[in-house]
Amino acid sequence: MSRHPWIVLLVMTLLGHATLVLAQEVSITSPASGSTVRGLVKIQGVKPDPESGWMSFKLEGPGQKDEFVAAVIKPYIWVWDTTARDQDKRLFPDGMYTIRAVAQSPAGAAIGETSIQVTVANNLGPGEAPSSVRLKVNYTRGHEYKYDVEGSRVVSLKEPNPFLQPLVDQFTGVLEALYVDTSLTTSSGGPALLRKRLVEGWTRWGREKPKNVSGVGKSFIQVLTAEGRVEVKRTGDPLLELGSLTLELPDRPLRVGDTWSSDLWLLLDPADDKRHHVRAQHKLDGFQWYSGIKTARIVSKFEAKDVDLLVPGQGSSWRVVTDYEGTRYSYFAYEAGRFVGIEDEINHEYEAYMAQATGGMSMSMGMSGMEAGMPGMEPGMPGMPGVPEVPGMMPGGPGGGMPGMMPGGGPGGGMPGMMPGGGPGGGMPGMMPGGPGGGMPGMMPGGPGGGMPGMMPGGGPGGGMPGMMPGGGPGGGMPGMMPGGGPGGGMPGMMPGGGPGGGMPGMMPGGAGGMGGGSTMPAKIEAKGTVTIKVTEVS
Repeated sequence: MSRHPWIVLLVMTLLGHATLVLAQEVSITSPASGSTVRGLVKIQGVKPDPESGWMSFKLEGPGQKDEFVAAVIKPYIWVWDTTARDQDKRLFPDGMYTIRAVAQSPAGAAIGETSIQVTVANNLGPGEAPSSVRLKVNYTRGHEYKYDVEGSRVVSLKEPNPFLQPLVDQFTGVLEALYVDTSLTTSSGGPALLRKRLVEGWTRWGREKPKNVSGVGKSFIQVLTAEGRVEVKRTGDPLLELGSLTLELPDRPLRVGDTWSSDLWLLLDPADDKRHHVRAQHKLDGFQWYSGIKTARIVSKFEAKDVDLLVPGQGSSWRVVTDYEGTRYSYFAYEAGRFVGIEDEINHEYEAYMAQATGGMSMSMGMSGMEAGMPGMEPGMPGMPGVPEVPGMMPGGPGGGMPGMMPGGGPGGGMPGMMPGGGPGGGMPGMMPGGPGGGMPGMMPGGPGGGMPGMMPGGGPGGGMPGMMPGGGPGGGMPGMMPGGGPGGGMPGMMPGGGPGGGMPGMMPGGAGGMGGGSTMPAKIEAKGTVTIKVTEVS
């Protein structure tokens, strides 16, 4: 027992008072408790020691059970996207939510918390939404609309491979852009003439520096019909592809749940410089607030197979044939008569050749002191000829040879100290001659390429393990398997290496050099691309 219990009591009292003070100083300044929120909501907290530690936010509501959603440092702001989706499911349905803020010390200890309640109301309520609506584009001369564009591509391997994953990561990246629409005419139920100007735009893949997208700083004159089709004013005029991603609207009134089929234009990939056309199935899914504007929410589904696509990455590109399926959420301001936002999610499946992606990266990377590549690559070893050979493979020059296998080229004879086997290849003495190619005596001759006697001949000058398929031409090959191919050679028993650059054996033929000269075994790729276009300012 302490000799000074009053000191312990004083310390405990002070600590309790300090904790109470800290807890009282934790607050949420925005939004106000009891308010109704929609769209993007800025949540800002205050903690007693603002220069250190952090603050975490948790949500509880429909489908949420006090779940952690963010950890932030000074100024302790988190932007809550109440319209966020996971595929077709809205993550934060309309309803009442509790927002909890917990202040943390630098060591991670909770030093106080607070909470507020808000109501999420993105859908138009009773009396706000029309019973039916006719969607038609309608622009007024002189009006200007600014649109932000954000895109991303996330690439992954269907089957994990630590060697290939760093190459795949070079194809993950982002798109950002800003363009402005200016109405040059009034629609009045007909087409509108628009000037579209791409103010800025760039992409970045892997770790490369951002690159401008095509058309930055330029203006494009385009026609937008009342049904939502974007066309050029004159044949041959350029089109701002990025700003022409619409869908064709039906010429009839719609109620929630009504469907129709029509054309839709999209970017298959955030790096695409040309829009693609696809037939899509659409549904009027409901009415909601979007950027403070009353909109009709349209959900579109589409898919296609065997579509050619160029996929740029860090320093190189994949040319692929993709199967894809996707969903678009379109937000149409039915009172104003224009699209104010689209959100595309597209899932791809295709095969890509990793060496093609690297632009001819040498396999010597990471192999210390290896200046040359693997055989059949560049610079590599120039195939098998010219190096001493294992008998039964390609000839090594005018040397001898183990009897019963391929002759060395000159008077190699038999195994020394024994009688010649009969022919120039010799044979084991005292038995039947091996024949011209030599062979184990008393058995069938090995044939001109040599072979184990009593089995099939080894084949031509490439030799082969006897009794199996011949080794092939001058590129040689492991005997009993498929021939190695041309002068580039290839790993035997697989596809030939190809031209002078060879290729990684057993894969597609290479070109002049590099890892397979630009082609190797295909890897199965899954890629998710998103493109979001959202109006930010109307004047």
